[in-house]
Amino acid sequence: MVKAQDKYKKLNKKMVKSYFGNLLRNIFRRICNTLAKVLYSLANKLVAKERNPKSVLKNYDKIAGEYVRNYIEAFSGTTEMLALENNKIALIKKDVYFAQKAHYVAHEIFSLPEISSVIEIGAGEATTLAPALAKCSVQFDRVAALDLSWSRMAFAKSFSQALNVKIDHFVVGNAYNLPFADNSFDLVYSYHCLEQMPSNKEQSIAELFRIARKYLVLVEPSYELGNWPQKLRWRNKNYIRGIPKTLKKLGLNLLKHERVPYTDYPNSAAIHVIEKKSSEPKVQNIFVCPETHHELTLTKGHYFCEKNGVVYPIIDDIALLDQQNAIIASKFADKIECNISKQH
Repeated sequence: MVKAQDKYKKLNKKMVKSYFGNLLRNIFRRICNTLAKVLYSLANKLVAKERNPKSVLKNYDKIAGEYVRNYIEAFSGTTEMLALENNKIALIKKDVYFAQKAHYVAHEIFSLPEISSVIEIGAGEATTLAPALAKCSVQFDRVAALDLSWSRMAFAKSFSQALNVKIDHFVVGNAYNLPFADNSFDLVYSYHCLEQMPSNKEQSIAELFRIARKYLVLVEPSYELGNWPQKLRWRNKNYIRGIPKTLKKLGLNLLKHERVPYTDYPNSAAIHVIEKKSSEPKVQNIFVCPETHHELTLTKGHYFCEKNGVVYPIIDDIALLDQQNAIIASKFADKIECNISKQH
């Protein structure tokens, strides 16, 4: 009986000791995990660059014209650049790189079936859009370019004219609140644009998908397919991550996800092709107020939203359709006259 009691006490003591030992280990582990997360988050905030529409606009408007100059210089010199060619690191001439990129966009993106209208979101100076259009055998009914910066759109307009390429609409706008009606373009695509919008990526992707009628194509840096130095760089730059996961969360139909065969390094990109099966007819008047989505009318040479009484100006054939460009002018469409009698 004594032996049984001794064993009983020893077993109970062992179980209590085991429980509290595990409890203390779990508490210690959770404290360490929480501390690690806090330190990791703090480190990211310390090294990551701020990315929001205002800061992006400020930075890129300052360098307006550099992309066009870089393109022109590439075809007038022998400068080489580090790139991924068929997913292998190589030094290639810049003019070869630009030609390969234009060919890829023209034959891989613009060749999607039943496409008659296209827009590039974040088109910058149209150094991707215009050369691809020049190589494309398809004649589109409607082509548009959108960017945050009026200055960059001005260069895009001049550059496309120099290449003898027709772009119907140059628009200043924000990818979070696009100034277009639902299903406005058969093809909506971005090329290294969403990398600047790591926060609210669900909102921006959903917005691009909203205005697409058949396809949304995202060519963006691929954190998932990058090597560890690239991943560290993208974290440091605070570029967008987790696009495939976001597409899945939004319930979108991802047809293709693979590396782009010709891309600069270290910003190697992947293509994401998303299909949208819309039975809606083609939209005639594509422009809407980015705030209310009510139709805009071309009035006195500018876009007017009667619903909320604001005017969006057009400067040098470039429509400024960001919410911050709106001018409150509820009587803009009215004929304003003041008839004063001679007695006064």
